[in-house]
Amino acid sequence: MQQLVKIPQQERSRQTMQNILDAGRELLISGGFDGFSVAQLSALSGVSVGSIYQRFGKKEEVYRMLQAGLLNEMDQKATARFEQVENPYKNDCEVIFDAIKRFCHHCIDNQQLLRALISRGMIDSAANECGVESSILIGKLFKQFLHTHMKTQNLKDPDFAYDICFRMIYSFGWRRIMADPTLESDTNIEWDQIVEELCAMCARYLRVE
Repeated sequence: MQQLVKIPQQERSRQTMQNILDAGRELLISGGFDGFSVAQLSALSGVSVGSIYQRFGKKEEVYRMLQAGLLNEMDQKATARFEQVENPYKNDCEVIFDAIKRFCHHCIDNQQLLRALISRGMIDSAANECGVESSILIGKLFKQFLHTHMKTQNLKDPDFAYDICFRMIYSFGWRRIMADPTLESDTNIEWDQIVEELCAMCARYLRVE
């Protein structure tokens, strides 16, 4: 995403901008983009409405800069999450379980922010493009994790198979983030059980015993 707002040189001005962005983060968590107004940014950050308009021009530019920072932060944490392996795996089922668990924890840790970002992306093509890049990255991390740690790769096309697995868990994660957990069923399934069931699905699909 192209950066249109220049980063201030002076420390005081940088802190003021950071205060605005921190306020924006809190507003996205509490009310999504619908509650993301310049008046609310001003009230929460302690920066005057005039100063916010002077720095950003409009609230959409605050959002664009905030989104870029949030996704960069999430991407870095996701990369670190998939790189850390403390103990060797006993079998491929453990690899699949751990990969899915890491992805689901990424969703859990960022659920409120992801809901706000995804919602905005539905009506803002530039925001959506930025979000797609982040989604593709975590998909690559997930698939590379399986490539690296799966011992029995007797699949005709592992790349394709791992991509299908990621699409399945991504769809479930996206659905869980965006809607009430009992929208289509009166049974509320907790994340831990979701991980176990997704692992069973993917293990069967990948023909892992």
